[in-house]
Amino acid sequence: MQQIIERIVDNLLPYGLTRKQAMIFTYLGLYGPKTATELSTLSRIERTQVYRILHSLQNINIVECIMGRPIRFLAIPIRQALNKLLFDAEDRIAKAKENLAFLLEFWSTYSSTNQNQYSYPKVKFLSGRRNVFTLVKDMCKRAKKEIYTITTKNGLIRTVISFDEILEEQAKKGVKLKWLGEVCEENMEYVNRLCEIGEVRRLAIPSSCRLTIIDDELLFSIAQDDSVSLTTKQDFGIWTNEKNIISLLKFLFLEEWNRAEPIKEKTSKT
Repeated sequence: MQQIIERIVDNLLPYGLTRKQAMIFTYLGLYGPKTATELSTLSRIERTQVYRILHSLQNINIVECIMGRPIRFLAIPIRQALNKLLFDAEDRIAKAKENLAFLLEFWSTYSSTNQNQYSYPKVKFLSGRRNVFTLVKDMCKRAKKEIYTITTKNGLIRTVISFDEILEEQAKKGVKLKWLGEVCEENMEYVNRLCEIGEVRRLAIPSSCRLTIIDDELLFSIAQDDSVSLTTKQDFGIWTNEKNIISLLKFLFLEEWNRAEPIKEKTSKT
């Protein structure tokens, strides 16, 4: 049941709810009226925080209060709640579009410096596989020369599932695609697909770490859960455009690449 709840929560997030708001709403929707104490037990969120979450859900009119001793809370019907959240989101987008011209004009007029002109190296920290993969996808779209990747056994599978069309398009443009990873019977079908658009070599020492170097960008990440799921929260990564770090890791990648066993033919045997 917990897996079902997590999946529902994941699908509620695009509607503008925080994860904890979505969780509390889900428990109320599935289990019916509950007290704050009962919700705290179910969700493992501190009771004082549950009260704040319930108050925020009441403010957006998707949770109602049932008077009594003790006070209980009830989620409104799911269709009604989703329509309400969609309407609110569309209203926010409409207002944002109205404010766009004003913000751009006044920002450019009164801003003393332009952030895009900063030349010093930057670093980003990411958590959750969806966030990591979104960044990788954006990096792949920007690629002009090369995409070098060290990944896991299932990482090769996830690459095909998530980026196949983008990578094929980049290969047609002449971008060099190279993957180092654990190749085995389980992922050979996907490895064969990668061999059609680039080169794959067998990584001698399997690892949970992943490294993606795309032109002048680098993303290092760790797959604590090496499943094919794209929604796990256990991944985290570090992105940078620091040239010295990228040059060093690109050199180490190519050194390992030159020692690695090529995967050339399309076969089901390892």
